[in-house]
Amino acid sequence: MREITVSSYPAWKIKDVLVTQENTLFITECGEIFECGKPNSDFTLTVEAREEACWLLPRFVTSSVNGKKIMTGAVGSSHIALLSNEHQLHLAGEGAYGQLGNNDFHSHQAPLPLTAFNHVNQVSCGSSQTMFTTTDGKVFVCGANSHGALGLGHTETQYKPVQVPALSQMFIRKVCRSSGSQGTFFLTKEGKVFACGSNMGGALGLPDSDSDVYIIIPQPLITLAHEHIVDVALGMNNTLFLTKTGKVYSHSGLTLGYSPASSGDQPLPPFSGSPIKQIAVGNFHTLFLTEHGQVYSSGSSPASGHLDDNDLPRLLISLARYIIKRIIAGPDCSFFITQDGDVYSCGEGSNGQLGLGHKNDVVVPSKINTINISLM
Repeated sequence: MREITVSSYPAWKIKDVLVTQENTLFITECGEIFECGKPNSDFTLTVEAREEACWLLPRFVTSSVNGKKIMTGAVGSSHIALLSNEHQLHLAGEGAYGQLGNNDFHSHQAPLPLTAFNHVNQVSCGSSQTMFTTTDGKVFVCGANSHGALGLGHTETQYKPVQVPALSQMFIRKVCRSSGSQGTFFLTKEGKVFACGSNMGGALGLPDSDSDVYIIIPQPLITLAHEHIVDVALGMNNTLFLTKTGKVYSHSGLTLGYSPASSGDQPLPPFSGSPIKQIAVGNFHTLFLTEHGQVYSSGSSPASGHLDDNDLPRLLISLARYIIKRIIAGPDCSFFITQDGDVYSCGEGSNGQLGLGHKNDVVVPSKINTINISLM
């Protein structure tokens, strides 16, 4: 095992980062996967035993899964869904609620391909759900359904992927879900938003009533009907909606210090000099990326990258000299990918999940300089 710097190998530019509560997976532009943090007990991407309790630096795990290059993925509370460059899903982990899509409740440590679907375009995971869209605009769901979050018109567990009937006549571009939320959002090609799941306290942005706490059939968000929505970011206490023109709307904005009049049916007041092009939400922090590659954040420190908790979005000065192209919010940490493929991290690091070589919490985003790779 030998340490080498990421910058010495341009081909290993990081494309995506998948974050669980205790570990982190890095996916490169060439499909290699690196991992740091505490080993996940529910799934593994390598046959080799891990001797250390935690990997403090990202280590090479695999160059392919089931012979396929992995381009992106999503993680739930105890399962993972990886999407290959051939548009096929590979799932592993806990399967008790059918979230692996195998038409049973068995768990699998190693990823298995979802062979019935070879044209998957995008995937999202809830705590015990897997949802994905296809290249022809269909959306399929499986897993736990106690709050009607699958949008199937009932609350029964679904053990294999089925198409959402209410959306079958629409082109669904993206499905949005997170392991910290109880709701699901579907984005159409035309920029309309449909929601289902728990609407307690109006969390979905739908009218709140005692008789409609659980929305089991996707309903349109009327308050956003005048906008073209391109993304939705969900966390434990906050949901953000991003428009095509770079405006941001918020529901249940517990990590944003605006009055109720500034959220819901009104966009957040401008806080940057350029439109927002990406949003990300953790348990108690929120990230915003502008078109000029600057990052603003709000919420709890250290995940926000600021020295103190802040209710209103503020510029991350420590990253201002870089052009950031991607932001990722973990439950209690954050990752930032620059246009050169470098990665910076901050937040809770008790299991080495920040990839910085130690287990300390980090307030100021720091560059991940080193990876470990086993040269065979």
